[in-house]
Amino acid sequence: MAGSVPGRRASETSQVLGYLFITLALPRLPAAVGSVLLFVQPVATLVLAAVLLGERPSPIQLTGVALVLGGVAFAAAPFRRRPAAAEGPGRPPLRPGRRPAGDLQETVAGSRDNGPAPR
Repeated sequence: MAGSVPGRRASETSQVLGYLFITLALPRLPAAVGSVLLFVQPVATLVLAAVLLGERPSPIQLTGVALVLGGVAFAAAPFRRRPAAAEGPGRPPLRPGRRPAGDLQETVAGSRDNGPAPR
């Protein structure tokens, strides 16, 4: 059996506490923040291992870090949505009485006028 009992218990305790803290924190964070933090966790582990334990990351680990950080930067970049125009170049004109697609609020409100839902 590799490792001593106190060493094994210390590693088990750190795993349990780490996942306990993650489980407690995730419901309190917005989904976007929580998912980014979970992706950054292996990167932080690699950095801490290098700083505290003197480990040298392998080239494939450094490639993984670059991919994770690139993905996080891509996910965190502001996303510009063009406002949907009812009519415009390349779009056919609306027929009278029709609403633009995506007008969900009026669609939901209008659906209440149709009576009770069939069973």
